[in-house]
Amino acid sequence: MNNIKVDPLNAPEIQVLMDMIKKAINKGNSILNFIDDFSNIPTETPLHSVNNDLPMSPMSPSYFFASPIKTRKYSGIYSLDGSSTKYNNSHALIFVKYLLLNELKELFHYIKGVYKIVNFEMNDLIDKFLQCIIIVVSMSIVIEDSLASTEGIDGKVKFSVKGKKYVMDVLFRLRLHLINILNELKYNASEEILFTYKKNLLNSDAKFQMEKKAEKINVIDNIISREIKDYFNIKNGSNNDQILKGNLYKRKKNEKFITKGWVKKYFILTHRALKYSDNDNSKDGRILMFCDYNCIELIPEEDDKDRKKNRLVRIRLFSHQDPKQTILIKSNDEIEALLWFNQIRDKMYINSPFFLNEVNEDEKDDVNEKYRNLTNEELRDLVKYISVEEKIKTNIIKYTFLKKMDEIAKSAPNQEPVNNYTPTDSKDLLVKLERLRNENMDLFLSITTDNKQEDIIINIMHKKKIMNKQQKYSK
Repeated sequence: MNNIKVDPLNAPEIQVLMDMIKKAINKGNSILNFIDDFSNIPTETPLHSVNNDLPMSPMSPSYFFASPIKTRKYSGIYSLDGSSTKYNNSHALIFVKYLLLNELKELFHYIKGVYKIVNFEMNDLIDKFLQCIIIVVSMSIVIEDSLASTEGIDGKVKFSVKGKKYVMDVLFRLRLHLINILNELKYNASEEILFTYKKNLLNSDAKFQMEKKAEKINVIDNIISREIKDYFNIKNGSNNDQILKGNLYKRKKNEKFITKGWVKKYFILTHRALKYSDNDNSKDGRILMFCDYNCIELIPEEDDKDRKKNRLVRIRLFSHQDPKQTILIKSNDEIEALLWFNQIRDKMYINSPFFLNEVNEDEKDDVNEKYRNLTNEELRDLVKYISVEEKIKTNIIKYTFLKKMDEIAKSAPNQEPVNNYTPTDSKDLLVKLERLRNENMDLFLSITTDNKQEDIIINIMHKKKIMNKQQKYSK
């Protein structure tokens, strides 16, 4: 229970800040609700259940292992072998991908509003939001699956079992990133509020000096705009198999006699292969099929001498069976390299023996399945994000419990009102406020800005479920 009596801040900038925070959390909660609702959608019945004893994709500390790729010569235009006997989930995947992009675009509008108001840098939060966008942008829109019946599928938003499993893997990661972003957004607001109280209570004119980097904000806006602009072309089937294309630098590891150093090539990524040629007009080149090389790695900065010198980011494609069989790709733009890395890794995963293995719908899910397409570094981040989500759930339970106890106390007869503790010293008050912020963020924001806690609780659906259970038990 709150025992601190403090005058809420009524400065216009604080009111605008909280308005942006509430809108961002409301939008974030609507995305979380969509994710929860999506888990309950029905799926189409697969045609066959394949042997589930196929080798699964192992993980290593430094790279993600998927299905192999092999260099092959090609002549002419390479395209997908569209089979009429399989359902590729495309209609439903396109719907989910661009719904999420539009929702994240609106959420980012509120995040930018907070960014303009606060005096503290939000660079880590912006980086995490960029990861959310890359997760969604890298979603495949072709997951082929055999169905027991294909009647009535075309033109409807339906998933096969395999298609839904793939989307749930994407949504699982997106959910954890999103909850962490919303929580950090509230933390940034609380820092601004504490800073304002410090100036008011101590009569200080001190200004907080910090550096904001707006470059990535523009990058995120450009990525979202570009993807949404391409939506109608993709929906109508135009260039459906060309996911990414552009100039990158390529060389084979220990390549000494064929070429010297890095060679500029034009790359095109499809759902099944990565092809490259001398330029975009060339009809001859090579294809890296997802069937012989079997690993992809984003080389860390400390292991990349070129990156320190030229700020180039490397991607390594190699064979797990024969590590000497290696191809290196690099870009002079870090964001572009991350997009290529995530897209290639995603296409490796959906072509891997593990993913192509159809699982019976009645079979229990493997608890580790959602982690197969992650590097160890990403797994460590997700462990932290899961801890944040569990803390938020605990705060919701604590909030609903305290609210119920407060209602009981008020309804009980002959009870003397509890006197609020009012610190006499300004420094003591600041210590109390900071401690409250660390213990209960929602309560802190509520009493310092005179807003309802319900408006700033993350994952409102979970809160409603808890309240429904409490009402059920109370009956």
